[in-house]
Amino acid sequence: MSTSSHRTPVRVLVADDDPALLDSIASLLEDESSFELVGTAADAEQAIALALRLRPDVALIDVRMPAGGGPRATTEIIAGAPETAVIALSADGDRDSVLRMIAAGSSGYILKGGSAREILEALERAAHRESLLSGGVTGHVLTRLSSQLRGDEQESARHSEQVVRVRAALEDGGIEMVFQPVVRLADGKQVGHEALARFTPEPRRPPNLWFADAQEVGMRAELEVSAIERALSHMDRVPSGGWLSLNASPDLVTSGLLDDALCYVDATRVVLEVTEDAPIDDYDRFAAGLLGLRSRGLRLAVDDAGAGFASLRHILRLAPDIIKIDRTLIDDVDSSRASRAMAAAFVSFAGEVDTTVLAEGIERPLQLETLLDLGVTLGQGYRIGRPGPLA
Repeated sequence: MSTSSHRTPVRVLVADDDPALLDSIASLLEDESSFELVGTAADAEQAIALALRLRPDVALIDVRMPAGGGPRATTEIIAGAPETAVIALSADGDRDSVLRMIAAGSSGYILKGGSAREILEALERAAHRESLLSGGVTGHVLTRLSSQLRGDEQESARHSEQVVRVRAALEDGGIEMVFQPVVRLADGKQVGHEALARFTPEPRRPPNLWFADAQEVGMRAELEVSAIERALSHMDRVPSGGWLSLNASPDLVTSGLLDDALCYVDATRVVLEVTEDAPIDDYDRFAAGLLGLRSRGLRLAVDDAGAGFASLRHILRLAPDIIKIDRTLIDDVDSSRASRAMAAAFVSFAGEVDTTVLAEGIERPLQLETLLDLGVTLGQGYRIGRPGPLA
């Protein structure tokens, strides 16, 4: 590399925990009048202290040094001696090392084992605030950044598609409500209906996927309120004395939007269901969100009881009016001692705390007989009535 003797030498600090490499670079710089080696360090702590004291033009920093490594040294050197440019030096050309050092503020990255010319050019360019990446790692960095960009673009496109789908569901006719009857098992009298959303826009998918899409784009509460309002528009067709069961997520309960949706409804005719798959992070806040509605007579149901631990925790913390036994227990309640024992446990618990038990997913006469024997009060399922429009 040709040099010019009349220029002020570039002052260089080298930090690496390999003594042989330090000697090699020191010898290289001593042979070049355009450079002056002002100090060497064996770990990040020494490198930071020397850089802040000596204020070199360029600090050549090993990525994997002891005492915090290159990223720590780079961050603190740039913060304390902003006039010093940092070049990362490593035997490892992996993409993550490149990105960590660049994120810390390194203006260049070269690989150990590179030619003397490559090292000297990097120091020269760094001293003039020009960025340089070793050819051995440039392709990796560009590939990583390109991949990230493509991923961001794909994620943005997916997000936009989800928003469009949810907005289509929010338009008139995007949600159709069906209603599944709930009966008193002892005499078959119909006491209520559960409102269930069916989505008409393409692609046709189960409701849980529509609500999951809405959750991802921050529109779940809006979609739930729309479904609830459409269900309530059928309230005048619910038989006198009967109630309507609505599904709502904890986020909707704590948002305050539910109060607005139910402000003109007789709350004594509404049951609100919270499900096993709906995490409640703050039970006190959830209870506070329902305080006004429950004082007006709204009843709370915990759905999917027995499907997992969350439903049991909901029961203990929320004191629901109705416990809905999950259909996975009901499926074999007529043939499995374990399922019968679990259902009997819920009935016993309900009797102690003045709560009603409702079995969902009843499809066979023997299931119905078994539940009656166990003392289950309410039920719903295809044996009793399929979801459909209100008569």
